[in-house]
Amino acid sequence: MLEVINLYKSYEGELLLRGISFTVAAGETVCLLGASGSGKSTLLRIIAGLERPNKGRSVGKARIWPPFRLTGAALGWSFRIMRSSRI
Repeated sequence: MLEVINLYKSYEGELLLRGISFTVAAGETVCLLGASGSGKSTLLRIIAGLERPNKGRSVGKARIWPPFRLTGAALGWSFRIMRSSRI
C-alpha cells in the first residue's frame, strides 16, 4: 500500500502541491492526470524519494519499475505497489 498524506510543495515561493492526500492499495493501478505544470512529475518525484515535500509525507512500499533509465535526454518511470514486504 502507498499512502500520500497532506503533501505540500512550493518552488520559488509558488505553491505547486496543496494538501495532496490519497491511498493506493497493493496491486491497484492508478493513473495521474493533470495539465502541464500542475505538479504530476513533482508528486511522483516525492513518492520516489527524489525530492522532499515542504509539508506532509509519503509512506508505503512503492517501487520504481523498471529502474531509472536514461534514453537520450528523456527520463521515464512508472510505479508498482508491491504486495511483498521486500523492497
